[in-house]
Amino acid sequence: MEKILSFFKKPKPEVPPVESPTEANIIGLSGGGTMGILQLNAIKASGYDPIKNPPDLIVATSVGAITAVAIALGVPIEQIYNDFEMLANRIFSKKKRLPVFYDIDNAVEVINSYLNGALVKDLKCEVMITTVNLVTDNRCQTLYLSSKKENVQNMRVADFIRPSFSAPTFFKHQLDEKRRRVLSDGGVGFQNYPITQTIIQAYVNGLMDKDTVNFWAFGTGLDLPSWDDVNKAYVRHSKRNWVKDVLSFLSLTSGGFARKSSYLESIYAGLYFGERDDHVNFQCWDCVYPVSKIKLDDVKRIPELMRVPAQRITKEWLDNYTFQ
Repeated sequence: MEKILSFFKKPKPEVPPVESPTEANIIGLSGGGTMGILQLNAIKASGYDPIKNPPDLIVATSVGAITAVAIALGVPIEQIYNDFEMLANRIFSKKKRLPVFYDIDNAVEVINSYLNGALVKDLKCEVMITTVNLVTDNRCQTLYLSSKKENVQNMRVADFIRPSFSAPTFFKHQLDEKRRRVLSDGGVGFQNYPITQTIIQAYVNGLMDKDTVNFWAFGTGLDLPSWDDVNKAYVRHSKRNWVKDVLSFLSLTSGGFARKSSYLESIYAGLYFGERDDHVNFQCWDCVYPVSKIKLDDVKRIPELMRVPAQRITKEWLDNYTFQ
């Protein structure tokens, strides 16, 4: 009888398994030589721990690329912070009187030793670095090199990031004879702070489809003037001739007008992007400091820079300081 009754019983509907919420952690890191210690100040202040919440993607330029690969290899932020001065002193050693000032092969070996000879295939997440190809008809071309490419898997990590920190006058550029490219520091172009490229790559990788997207942007110092500084600069600029304007535009010490202006534009792009979707948590952290007065190789200023407090940069705060 039980067998007959069981025949007429309706089968229980299958309950689909409850899926756990998905999350993505994405990092954008700017370039800036010794100001990279300010970036580490910012990461520490933000409370983000890449060990507890491993990143899915890091896009970085120059010194940011060095920090990026260390993070992707699982080096704790506190350790990178404590080792920064030592690394900088070894990289910026034996300065020559005339450009090129430093030996890039030495810099690569210092980084390789610090990373214990790690290969690209050892990276725990995708790292995309920026570099600039100087061989073009009428303009520089910013390139984005991904650690996911098959042809770089057995390359040393230090060699992989080399093009991104080949800063003009400081280090020799890198030659790519096969593709006939001359590669220079990623900060030569407009992606010294590659926030927009990080956003694009997040979409390409499908990370924006996650339930929660945590986007972290860590800078290498915001040099924001006071209103008095703006007034003085206005008087100075309004009276000077066009030759000085051109020299300011081409300034080697600051990277030029394009680099300086793109830094703020990148931050604004990220902040507006973060307002677009509720599932996107965009945070930008940086240190407000007169970094324009600090040279990229000024290792003596690192102890001073280590004490500079970092803060979260919001659109409202930035509007106030840029006199929007």
